[in-house]
Amino acid sequence: MFVWGVGGTKPELRSSLIFSIIQQLYNDKIDFVREAVVRNLALLLTHMDDQSTSKIAQVREMVVQFVRDEHPKVVDVTHKWLLPVFAKWTRDNDEFMSQVLMWYTKDTLKQLEVSIQLKKKKVAQFKKNFVLFTEIRVAHSPRQGQLDQRKRTQTP
Repeated sequence: MFVWGVGGTKPELRSSLIFSIIQQLYNDKIDFVREAVVRNLALLLTHMDDQSTSKIAQVREMVVQFVRDEHPKVVDVTHKWLLPVFAKWTRDNDEFMSQVLMWYTKDTLKQLEVSIQLKKKKVAQFKKNFVLFTEIRVAHSPRQGQLDQRKRTQTP
C-alpha cells in the first residue's frame, strides 16, 4: 500500500493522503481489511510528522475502535503493532496525555453509567416480577382460599 517515492509529492501531503485512505477503510465490514488497516496505520505513523490535536484525536478514535473490535485478530494486531507505535508517536506530546486521561475518564464513566442503568432496569424488572409472582401465588394459594371462605361466612 505504501509507496513513499511516488512522483514529486511532499511527504506531509503524501502521509495526509494515505491517512485519508486509511480512514475510509477503517470501518470496513471485512475483518482482514481492518487488520490490514491497523498494520498500515502503524506504518504510516512511523512516517507522519503531523501531531496536531485533531490528527491525534482522529488516530486515537481509530485506535479505540480497533482495540474494541469484534474480531480477535484485529485486536491482537492492534495490541502488537498499533499501540506501541501510537504511544511512541505521541510520547512527547503533553496534550495527548491529558486527552488520553480525559478520554479514559469519560469512557469509564460512560461505561459505569450504562452498567448502573442496566442494573436499575434489572432491579425494577425483578421487583415487578416479584410483586406479580407474589400476587399470583397469594391468589392461588390454598390458604388464601380458606381465608376468603372464612371472611364470607363471618360477614353478616
